[in-house]
Amino acid sequence: MAYEAVLRVEKHPPVPMVCASASQAFEKGAIMILSDENLASGASSLGQNVGGILAYEKVANADATALAVYDSGTFDMYASGAINVGSPVVSAGVPANQVRAWTSGTHSGAQILGYAKGTATDQEQILVELAIGGA
Repeated sequence: MAYEAVLRVEKHPPVPMVCASASQAFEKGAIMILSDENLASGASSLGQNVGGILAYEKVANADATALAVYDSGTFDMYASGAINVGSPVVSAGVPANQVRAWTSGTHSGAQILGYAKGTATDQEQILVELAIGGA
């Protein structure tokens, strides 16, 4: 998968979540969004409410809906647009699994995936500290 997040520092084990459908497939390192309490799916548009980063691949039609999702940790990710060190980041949506700088007035706090630990230009790799919802 292009632009998957790569775990660099694990703070605690991934948390269990549920996928809405056994027919859905997601790659390890995908940004997951919350559609309901502990119900996750893949990010598909800019600034959705995030749940974390998928820890393991989820195979389609495997009669399984269990997911393991990191809600903390440090990840190598890819920037969509310029990001400054310390900036909050959100899911870019398209291209999938990239992050972009959070914009006050455009995004809500629930959409914050984490904070940039470096500076990046468009398509450049950047270190991101997960802080779901800006916590």
